[in-house]
Amino acid sequence: MKNAADSLVENIDMRDGVPPGWRRLYDRLIVDLYRLDCAAEVTAAGAHRGELAVTLASHAAVPAGVERLIDAARRASAALCEECGAVASLHDGNGTVRSLCGPHYRLELAVQAATERLFEGERAEALRWVDAFAVALGEAPGERAMRSQQGFEEVLALIRRIESGVYC
Repeated sequence: MKNAADSLVENIDMRDGVPPGWRRLYDRLIVDLYRLDCAAEVTAAGAHRGELAVTLASHAAVPAGVERLIDAARRASAALCEECGAVASLHDGNGTVRSLCGPHYRLELAVQAATERLFEGERAEALRWVDAFAVALGEAPGERAMRSQQGFEEVLALIRRIESGVYC
């Protein structure tokens, strides 16, 4: 039978499925579970509808207070950007709810616009294009240009020019 210390190490390893902006929140949750002497194994951790979702093994004995901690982390995640951990709000786009700060929301809108209007739904191609566009503007990493309102507007203007056949 596992003890809480063994579970602590294994549960921290599950953080790879958690968006980068929520990893500190997830780590705190796992440490808090350890402090409750919870030996339950995390079987899944990630984002679901703009909130941190953590699932424990169904066969595990769960000490009192564990569900309250998981619920508190879930609620807190909705106010933190999935990408950077800054203050955020929930945004629904293309049937996907994400918790994003203003700059990352603008980036997401730019990628969605490129995906839908230039790359026939191929998000990976749109991401590569956004990166190349930003590098051409002298930004690195590529996404930095789209985080500003000006960069976002420039991306949309370029998409309109491409759609109308004017590339310069």
